[in-house]
Amino acid sequence: MRDIYPCFDLYIDGGMSSIYFYNALRFSTHGEYRVFVANENTDWFKPFPHHQLITNFDIGSLKLHSKESFNIKFNKDRFNIFSKKTIQHYDVELLDGCIEININSFLNFEKFLTKYLYYVDYLIDFEKKFIFLGVYKNNASIIFRDNIFTDIANNLERLVKNKVDLTGSSILTLKCKRMGDKLIIKYFINKFSNRFELYRACGINTPLLLIQSLLKRKVEVVLMVNCAYIKQIGGRIEYIFQDSCYVFDLDETLICRGVAVKELIKIFKKIKAIGFRVELLTRHALDIDKALIGIGLHKKDFDLIKKVEVNEKKSEFIKKGSIFIDNEFPQRKDVRVNSNCNVLDLDQIDFLNL
Repeated sequence: MRDIYPCFDLYIDGGMSSIYFYNALRFSTHGEYRVFVANENTDWFKPFPHHQLITNFDIGSLKLHSKESFNIKFNKDRFNIFSKKTIQHYDVELLDGCIEININSFLNFEKFLTKYLYYVDYLIDFEKKFIFLGVYKNNASIIFRDNIFTDIANNLERLVKNKVDLTGSSILTLKCKRMGDKLIIKYFINKFSNRFELYRACGINTPLLLIQSLLKRKVEVVLMVNCAYIKQIGGRIEYIFQDSCYVFDLDETLICRGVAVKELIKIFKKIKAIGFRVELLTRHALDIDKALIGIGLHKKDFDLIKKVEVNEKKSEFIKKGSIFIDNEFPQRKDVRVNSNCNVLDLDQIDFLNL
């Protein structure tokens, strides 16, 4: 465990982008998060060891121990990120724009953009590389990342990357519509949309990817949940899982810095009360029984507890039809790729319909 973490200051304005950001980052352990609010309504704030809520604040009186620190400021559906150390601003002007491209220059695109409006989203990482997030088709309720749409995204990247002035660590959205022999591409930088909640339900957490990029880490995008199990019901996104076994990690999932993660404990108890099978799959190096007792649980609460050794993969112990909950991306990717189970990061409990 690190002694000093990077610091991220979130200035919440109550708009949809700021609340989305907070919900997506509220379980992040990649830094210390100071959440600044200008009003007294803080019912949405859920305490976590890495988070501090600050109201009626005087920034000058706050001590900053981290060598790396960033501001994330919000204005309704837009957000702006900059480093306090280097005074380097990320997309400060938030410029939108429009590009017109002859459809003939777009390889094999005619059959895809005849009647639909498409949104294509990318993370622009710290090296200004395009990281494809997904394609959203107007009036659809799923995110597309199959080979066809990946080819489309790569082709769009080729056409726009030299026409749009981008800085690193930002989100680029292309709104694409065919009009005659022209492809009209409107582009937006760091603009929130409700479809980002759909991304999050799929396991693509855009705010967390931005945090990783700000810290100059390589990122990878993997669909962690089969889109067939994601439904939009009355404006709310919910999972419609048929699985009856939930497998939990322990460290930084049920417990973090020696403190119970209350939201996950609550979900755990709900799942247990319904009658689903619950298992614990952990690399916890100390006494597992003692750790569980410390957060108000007991080994008898689990149908199975498995200690995973250093040379073992968690996917070796996940049964088909299980739902796996773990805060670490490498562990989730291992289980998703090798066991083909639906896997959840902690924030994705928002979409469980229990």
